[in-house]
Amino acid sequence: MRLNLILLSLTLSFLMSCIKPQMHKGKAIANSTAAATPASNSTSSTACTPTWKTMDDYRLRSAEDVKVDSLGNIYVVGYGSDSAVSNTKSFLIIKKSSDGGKTWSIVNEYQMVDNQNTYSNSIGFDADNSVYAVNEGLSTNTLGHWVVRKSTDQGTNWSTLEGTLGYQYASNQTSRAYGFLSDTSGIYVVGSGGSSSGFTHWLVRKSTDGGSTWALHDDYYYADPEHAIARKIAKDSQGNLYVVGYARDSGTSGAGDSAKNYRWTVRKYDGTLWSTVDRYEQTADKNSFAYGVEVDSTGNIYVVGYGSDTSNIQHWIVRKSTDAGATWSTIVDWQYVSNQNSLPYAIGTDNSGNLFVSGYGANSDGIQVWFTRTSSDGGTTWKTSDEFSYTTGQNAYASGIARDLDGNLFVVGVANDENLDNRWIVRKYACH
Repeated sequence: MRLNLILLSLTLSFLMSCIKPQMHKGKAIANSTAAATPASNSTSSTACTPTWKTMDDYRLRSAEDVKVDSLGNIYVVGYGSDSAVSNTKSFLIIKKSSDGGKTWSIVNEYQMVDNQNTYSNSIGFDADNSVYAVNEGLSTNTLGHWVVRKSTDQGTNWSTLEGTLGYQYASNQTSRAYGFLSDTSGIYVVGSGGSSSGFTHWLVRKSTDGGSTWALHDDYYYADPEHAIARKIAKDSQGNLYVVGYARDSGTSGAGDSAKNYRWTVRKYDGTLWSTVDRYEQTADKNSFAYGVEVDSTGNIYVVGYGSDTSNIQHWIVRKSTDAGATWSTIVDWQYVSNQNSLPYAIGTDNSGNLFVSGYGANSDGIQVWFTRTSSDGGTTWKTSDEFSYTTGQNAYASGIARDLDGNLFVVGVANDENLDNRWIVRKYACH
């Protein structure tokens, strides 16, 4: 994901769960404008009106994902360069806050190979609160390596699993790690790996010993030889795994498709076998990509991504299954402006089960605007919760979302300033 929300009236139950407002000590940047003033409620005698506020703004960096551990520590992972040093290639960067986002510290800066780009995609934790950062590191020949970094002491010390150069599915072919999940049986990392023939396979890898050893859990492609890429993974209360991404058709009658296009793909593991449970295209023979997945407290599965129309304009798509992936329906097909791209990257829920989806929508000038949209009725109706630009007329997009232990939401992403420099942005939805 690269650069290419109007305050919501939340439900009464969410507002009643908010904590007593505290003054924010940092400087907020370009807070979103409310479309309407939500009702003010309180847990005692103190009114609580949650708003979005920028909690971290970091120049020449891009924030990609955010997660909160069981101790309440917030971790944001991303990448960026430093124009003040001779090495201007991208570093993996991990920042941490232990005070609800008021202050942040860098706990890891890393390049797999000196003066070669390293990009980060996801972060997560195991049952022991060990931290895992999921990345792609480039070698001297600029081939990507699947790299997982781990800290067992809340970010103080880090090591690279599987050796200094991580993992490659086939030698001299690019591999990329995108998503992470931990459960009682082990840890999973999903992504892609180039085969010896040069075509990319959808990969799910699992470790049962904290990353010391790994086994290939799913190796998938829809058509041979064509590309398939896994992006994110989630688990329902019955123990089923869901991995989302996209896989390309062969463009031959044998594959049942008339053109080489990527299809939105969802694969499910039922404890015994992997199977494809959704293969979707918004328009025949046009690309559709799935980027994020969430399972709510009642077992509904939501997948977000985009589908291209006949003019190759990208639509913000949300699909839902209420029966463990057996059937699916499109519950959102949205554009901020007609005939301009809109694309969601991440989905999450608050303590009341309200859905939040984050990404961007391009305006009439084609400029990307950061959006978080929300639904309080399982995806039937939606409103814009946050609409944000760092600088008017410059691109911004949101790429990750998480809920802290108090029920506050954090959304991360990147925005351009007036000099077209990337800004690592963290925004928080809370009573400030």
